[in-house]
Amino acid sequence: MLSPSPASSRRREAGLYVHASTHRRGLVQKDLQLKWTPFIDIGSAVDSLIARSAGTLPLVTCASPVYVQRHGLPREPADLMQGHTIVRMNSPRSGRDFVFQLHRDEQLFEIRGSHRLSVNDSSAALAAGLAGLGVLTTYAFLVTPHLRSGALVRLFPDWRGDDVAVHVAYPANRHLASKVREFVEWAIELLRASEPA
Repeated sequence: MLSPSPASSRRREAGLYVHASTHRRGLVQKDLQLKWTPFIDIGSAVDSLIARSAGTLPLVTCASPVYVQRHGLPREPADLMQGHTIVRMNSPRSGRDFVFQLHRDEQLFEIRGSHRLSVNDSSAALAAGLAGLGVLTTYAFLVTPHLRSGALVRLFPDWRGDDVAVHVAYPANRHLASKVREFVEWAIELLRASEPA
């Protein structure tokens, strides 16, 4: 999700180690001991940390052409309840299923349906969607290249998916190292630049 741009290449020399993990609790505990390591947090912010907003990640719903050929093209979200399969995602933190929502004007629809596969990782969900195993709802930045190439087809373009908050978080420390401050500003800059226009 973070890829250095030429304009920010000088920031890569800061010598800062960045941790990435889907298990936020253990990472937070470790960071509270280290007192300086920042990380990218998707979803609600952690109360015990300083969290700088870096924008949002929109969600989109899509399917592979193979899936559409086998099961037909759902025209409306309600069609997913009849004869369609979704790729179910659950939280790696709590184990609970994510319930994705679609919005159009004053209408709200929760994406539910039968499933044959449940995963707790967005990359695994993407792989399942590309393989035609079900209708996929995930982050727009993950599927955009596949939508452009035709490997995936966007569904319900007149409906809007939820926007998921993104924060750059780090433990509270009045003597925060300059390289950490520099990373935080760099990460926020790149994350906001990746938001769709």
